[in-house]
Amino acid sequence: MSTPSEPNLSLRGHLLSSLSSLPNAHRLSLTILISEPKRTSSLFPHTPHPPKCLQQEYLVVLSSDLACQSDSDSTRQSDDEANKSTLTEDMLVAVEAGSSKSTPKSAPRVLVSAISAYLYTFPNSTATATSTSQPTHNTPILYISKIDSSGYTPQPLPFTRHLIRSFLSYFVTSLPSVRVQLFARSQRQYLFANSADGPLKKVLGGAGLCKWWKGVYEDVCVEVTTRLTSKDKSTSTAIPNGDEGKVQTDSQTRDENIPLEVKYLLPGYDEVEAENMLGTGRPLPQGLEWRYEPPFGESSLSTTTASTSPSSLQSLPPSLATLIPSLPDDPKTRFLEELVMDASANAHPHTSVVEPDTSKRTDSSEDRAGAANADSIEQSTTLAMAKVKTRKTKEAAEDGSLRRAAHVTLSRVSSSEFWERMGFRQECASGDVTGFFTLERSKSGQVTQVEKEDDPALGTIRDPSLRSAAARTTKAPQIRQEITDRILTALTNIDFATLPLAKEGTEIWIRQVRSLVGGEIGPEGWEQCTASIDAKDEDVLKQMTGGGLRRKQREEVVTMLQPRKKKKAVVARAG
Repeated sequence: MSTPSEPNLSLRGHLLSSLSSLPNAHRLSLTILISEPKRTSSLFPHTPHPPKCLQQEYLVVLSSDLACQSDSDSTRQSDDEANKSTLTEDMLVAVEAGSSKSTPKSAPRVLVSAISAYLYTFPNSTATATSTSQPTHNTPILYISKIDSSGYTPQPLPFTRHLIRSFLSYFVTSLPSVRVQLFARSQRQYLFANSADGPLKKVLGGAGLCKWWKGVYEDVCVEVTTRLTSKDKSTSTAIPNGDEGKVQTDSQTRDENIPLEVKYLLPGYDEVEAENMLGTGRPLPQGLEWRYEPPFGESSLSTTTASTSPSSLQSLPPSLATLIPSLPDDPKTRFLEELVMDASANAHPHTSVVEPDTSKRTDSSEDRAGAANADSIEQSTTLAMAKVKTRKTKEAAEDGSLRRAAHVTLSRVSSSEFWERMGFRQECASGDVTGFFTLERSKSGQVTQVEKEDDPALGTIRDPSLRSAAARTTKAPQIRQEITDRILTALTNIDFATLPLAKEGTEIWIRQVRSLVGGEIGPEGWEQCTASIDAKDEDVLKQMTGGGLRRKQREEVVTMLQPRKKKKAVVARAG
């Protein structure tokens, strides 16, 4: 089966289809940016022969239209009062505008949710499986680096949860094997600067955030299992109306040919304490249950023992250097680096002696000796080029020596000791709960048959016979990694402290992204990086919500205005 070329059968199409199930009373817009696969050796920087690895960056941003306001409405109050009243008006007017299909074309937009993630794939890693004891990874790793919400949602809908759940389900469904990895740590904001200063953003504490992520993983497990096992294409496990406390169980029959594993670890807490903090959670498909263990422990070696360098690693002892990857901005990465640096400092307590670079003096003397004729000059040039190659070879040898020393250093620390000490690290023992969460889908022979079928919601899954996992998930336009880094930096520089600042920053950011991406891959490529979902009319909203959306919003507004009414009543009696 050939790979589909339709744009709506990619990540873009899957997210678009999933978000379309929300009862949005105003227009939603998606921006999906994917970088080109880039070879990297930084995932395993402490071993002399890291596996061949390709890295891709993903940036998914969801924005929402707001209702137009007159200038007088935005300037007659102080910043704080204007911000609160503006949000209230937007929540009211957006429903009316969506119901009557009268949202103006000039309606302002605001960024609502964003996801920053990395996909690591290991091409041809399964072709050289050996009996070596060195663990190297062959399962693609999807690392959720950052996720954030701005708080400026004109509707009480779970946009962020729906977006990340759909994002994860796409990769877990479309790849024959993948490991979803993240570190949950509560922060005021990750991608939307100063958004926690806004009046409506709710910042979860550590335990609340870990419970939230545990629920997201459970939803993904139910959805993925249903998609891959059900023959009835009309069956959907999407949770309607944001009711995330209910999970369908009529299709909870786990196929043995679809092996999913979920595990988590709260550093510094035992299993009983963790269960008491996070609760029992949602029902999982039959045969699937949570395991309380670290993400890259000894038990994970069963799926990561295909060595890409059997002969080169056989002389080295088993080590954390080839077991635990160094993911971006991750506490495991910093702990591994600290272990290596401490060992190096203890081995060389004095300052290192820098060898003098004599290449310049040698080159200059040769130039003077060869200045008499052209042949000597040519010979001098050849020697200089040879010395450059020699210098690069020397640097490579030094790097290999450092990597080998780091590998040996990390071999002295067992996996259990590493994770026990992780619980005492400042990042995990600062008084709030943190957690590592893993969702893994292993390879299965019969899953490919199901994956090739067409699903109206997901689209046709990529043909598993393609050479690499990256090829299956990157049909959408790709841009240089430098561009995605620049766009992500620009996003984090926007001020979301108030709604006016957020709207202004959103407009500037979208204009910059359109210019950068359009200049990189052209206007048509830019169009394939965006998508929109029109506001649903009143009849559709009533069908999706049972007529409760507008009533709920009005009740919320009345509740917010109640103190003002009571105050007026007291004044009237006093008179």
